[in-house]
Amino acid sequence: LPSTVPYNRKNNIRKCHKGDNVKKIQQKLLEEGFNIGRTKDDSKFGILTYRAVKEYQRKYDLRVDGIVGPETWNHMFGDKVKGKEEVGEGCTPAQIALGMEPIMSFLQVMQVFL
Repeated sequence: LPSTVPYNRKNNIRKCHKGDNVKKIQQKLLEEGFNIGRTKDDSKFGILTYRAVKEYQRKYDLRVDGIVGPETWNHMFGDKVKGKEEVGEGCTPAQIALGMEPIMSFLQVMQVFL
């Protein structure tokens, strides 16, 4: 049986996060055929990773919020969240709390549309 993660806000991996767990999520999404953009598994949870997580959640009838919390993580991997996560550049604690987008450069915006 997969182990479960007790609900803890720190376990939620979302837009603006970066690190080992984000890379693991991206690799899982790629294995399943989801599009996370040209940068692939860059360890940064951006808009394309967010969209792919929502598609994954829809596909497996999970709560669709674009956040990899305990339910989504356990569905993907069946183990506890490990590794170190950091807030990405351009993200304030308020942006994360409100689920807002990080400040994006023109190049990053263009990559979304290419």
